[in-house]
Amino acid sequence: MPSIQDAFLTGIKKLKDSNIQSYQIDAKILLKYILDLDSENFELKKNCEISNLNLNSYFKLIKRRSEDEPVAYIVEKQSFWNDDFKVNKHTLIPRPETELIIENVIKQFPKSTIFKLSSLLGNCLITFS
Repeated sequence: MPSIQDAFLTGIKKLKDSNIQSYQIDAKILLKYILDLDSENFELKKNCEISNLNLNSYFKLIKRRSEDEPVAYIVEKQSFWNDDFKVNKHTLIPRPETELIIENVIKQFPKSTIFKLSSLLGNCLITFS
């Protein structure tokens, strides 16, 4: 039976061969997702065997990613501003650049102004939907 490391290296190769720019990190995120491991335990368990069920599930996710499906849609979550948000093909994926905008707004305005602005935006979004 192959090791977690073997599966990881195969996933990297498949994504690289599919011209996925972030092939290494994507392969790792998907394998950690399938195995339900955090980064520390992933490193500690690299040499452990991976079950055929987990291996097949992992390669199905690798195939989806190799067809340019975003990782966030595959794992159905995206971190944003220290929180995880549920995402799917019907939602927009929060972008890292938006975190920079939030940081700059927090530096420029008092919290009361930000609260009023976010309440206004929330009301507008609800009205528009």
